Parts: sequence; C-alpha cells; structure tokens
Amino acid sequence: MKKIIFYAITLTTLPIFSQKYIDMTQQLANIKGNFIVDGNILKKEYNTREEIIITGKNMKIRNKSGFVFNNIIVQLTGSIIVEEDSKIYPKLLDSYIFCKHAEGISSKSIIKKTNLRSVSLDKVEYLKKINGNPKILIYDRSGKSVYKGLKSNISNVYLPIARYDVKIKGKSFDEDILFY
Repeated sequence: MKKIIFYAITLTTLPIFSQKYIDMTQQLANIKGNFIVDGNILKKEYNTREEIIITGKNMKIRNKSGFVFNNIIVQLTGSIIVEEDSKIYPKLLDSYIFCKHAEGISSKSIIKKTNLRSVSLDKVEYLKKINGNPKILIYDRSGKSVYKGLKSNISNVYLPIARYDVKIKGKSFDEDILFY
C-alpha cells in the first residue's frame, strides 16, 4: 500500500514542474559564426508556455563568433570553452547559462554550479532574505502552483533550476525569480 501511495504522489507531482528541456548538444559543441536561440520562438514551435531549458555537454566557441540567447536557460554538464585569441560577441537577454566551468568568458548571467538539476528552497537567496515565517506560494512559468507553505518548512523541498513567481502572503508578489 505504501508503494502505491508513493508512486501516485510521484506521478502526480512530476508534471507540476513546468520546464521544456531541449537537447542542443551538437549545436553548442561547435559554435562558428552567429548562433541565435530565442525562447519565445521555441515556445511557439513547441506550443508551450513552459520554461525553455537548453541542455548540452560543452559549449565550444570558435574565432569571431557570437551567440544570442533570449528568454532561455542553458544547462551544460561540462564547460564553456573559448578558443585562444578568439573574439566572441555574447548576448544573454533574460537568459542564463549554468555550467561547471567557464574559460575565457565571464558574465553575471553565467553561473558556475555543480548541481545543475535541482535546488533546495532553503538555499535560494531570495527566500533566505524573507523576514519572519510567512506563508509562501511559488508558481512555475505556466502558472501552476509548485509550493505552498510556511518559510520554516522549505528546508527539504527541491525544485528544478528555473524561474518562478513568488507570492508572500500579505506582503508581495514577484515574478521571474531565478532559483539556482
């Protein structure tokens, strides 16, 4: 009976996390020239309102190349590698790149992290700064509720790395907060 309840809870909570993962390992492995990925176009193409998360192993950028990422999150299981003496032209518009190491490039939107799949809510800076113990409601990008509860109960709750909307009961409502 316990197994049935566990499987029912697991299966009903999996679709709650609203991210669309798109594997672009091949495209990211050898960027030459201009490379553009627009999350808004991908949302239309895949007919979704979910957060677009591009996955790949390494991102290798060759000489005189540029990339534009708009409204996406890129999760690399490896590194960003820029060839020596290369001139690169990156633009990250409302986008973030998560990787283990970035060589030859730096930005506040490039985040070096070892765990690229999930984040514990008690480690999220935005949530740490909330005073007191108010009721917190967290929604994914499609508007589905992914957490309801008091701040004191967030210690063992994990969510996928993504942007969320946060409502603090009786205080504020903030949109597109990156949890990482």
